[in-house]
Amino acid sequence: MKTIVFNDDNLSEDEVAVTSIKARGILINNEKEILVAKYGGVLLLPGGTLDKGEEIEETLVRELREELGLEILVENRTPDLLIEQLVKNYPRRRNAGFTDRLSSTYYFLIHTNEIFDNMCGELTESENKCNFTTFLVPINNVAEIVTQNAESTINPRDKYFSRELLAVVEETKKLVRR
Repeated sequence: MKTIVFNDDNLSEDEVAVTSIKARGILINNEKEILVAKYGGVLLLPGGTLDKGEEIEETLVRELREELGLEILVENRTPDLLIEQLVKNYPRRRNAGFTDRLSSTYYFLIHTNEIFDNMCGELTESENKCNFTTFLVPINNVAEIVTQNAESTINPRDKYFSRELLAVVEETKKLVRR
């Protein structure tokens, strides 16, 4: 598994006040289109936060079921990519101030030609309120979509999600070439 670390402020792990662990799916079809989600004004890949007592694979399975109505099997499978972001003064949700944060996101590459319907999942109240939606984007056009979104969103967390999404897409391009 490849690991990419972003740490612009040289934040040490001792300085971290909040740790977030997530699992996300890199869903790509035969046409090399990737499934991108938009949630709270930011672009990201489907998935979410690890619940207490959950293994990372269980998180991915649960989140893809909730968000997409998709049942996948990832038992005994290791993630393809880990992205860690250490951020000083990370803007918390709903204007709840700032925190020094470590985010560790595990990505699993999933080849599928499944048709996704946003109405099949069981979105959380927050996902419904923040207009969670998904759409397919040719993998070579993701950077353009991220740039357009950055120009239109007011979410202060967008720069971290955008940076991560672009890094994931670049690594995915290498993985699908193999």
